[in-house]
Amino acid sequence: MVGFSSKRRPAISAACLFVFAFLMSFSCIAQAAPDNPFEESSSENTASEDNSSENIPDTGFNPDGTYHAALGLQTSPRIHMERFGYFSENPGGVYCPYGEENWNKLTCTLEKKHKNKKRKKSGKKSKNSDDTQKQTTERIVVPGEFTDAEIKGNGTYSVTLEHADFQKENTLSLLQLTTDIPLNSEVTISDIHVTINKRTLVTFEEAFLEDDESYLSGGMTVLLLSHQQYGLKGRLSRLGHPETSPDGWEVLRGGKDECITVTFNISGFNYDNENAMPKPKNNFKLRKIIGSDSPDNPAKENERGGISIVAVVGCVLVILAALITGIVIRKRKIVS
Repeated sequence: MVGFSSKRRPAISAACLFVFAFLMSFSCIAQAAPDNPFEESSSENTASEDNSSENIPDTGFNPDGTYHAALGLQTSPRIHMERFGYFSENPGGVYCPYGEENWNKLTCTLEKKHKNKKRKKSGKKSKNSDDTQKQTTERIVVPGEFTDAEIKGNGTYSVTLEHADFQKENTLSLLQLTTDIPLNSEVTISDIHVTINKRTLVTFEEAFLEDDESYLSGGMTVLLLSHQQYGLKGRLSRLGHPETSPDGWEVLRGGKDECITVTFNISGFNYDNENAMPKPKNNFKLRKIIGSDSPDNPAKENERGGISIVAVVGCVLVILAALITGIVIRKRKIVS
């Protein structure tokens, strides 16, 4: 039986320790590394195939279909010019609902007062009769041309109001993007740019959706300015756009030939719209501010941190084993 001399045993032990530490480091890194992405995708496909259609809620959304979007607004505080743009015949009792003649027009309510004098047959005014006033209201159309969007697949779209005459109204209490896309669908509306009179007002990376069910029977609605929605007002304040009047935002000139444009991105369809305009560049500063509404996923951070820690520990073990081996060999040379 072949044996080892006492002089060689420390060197052999150090070499074994080096090999053991080297193998353990790679073993730790392999265990901490994520599984094969192809294996994950295959398991997900199997699970989706096992799911029955009864477990998937039917929202009525057709990913191969065509939908529409419109611009809605309301001015304040004097005339209240409006075009809500809801794709519903009875959205909370608003004026000019979907299907009426003036649904896609800017309108306001005009009040008229009529005098009615009571007189005797002789033509003389009686002592007890006073001039009475009869007040009537009439819905009139205000100058302004709306252009809605036809959504045919994933892409970037715009809705506009041009050549509007706001007649000294300089405040917006409501600005919104309405659609006939069913609620709770897989469609995402993002990268929303609001421009008034050719000047950018605000950019949203994520949509702020209307949650009042009385206004959602026609489809998804994105709120852009809303005097009644405190959550949206808080987000706009953080973006540097707080309300500038008791009724909303003074962002209009109050004159003729004014324009409003809302550009947005749609995704979630089974096909892309090749004719849609190019997607606008993201504003990364605004993305960080809006993204602060929901904290980052700590699990992903821990996973990334765990892999790096294991790798560092493995490297330390390898270096330590190498140092021990070098010291033993050096001592052996000195002794010999």
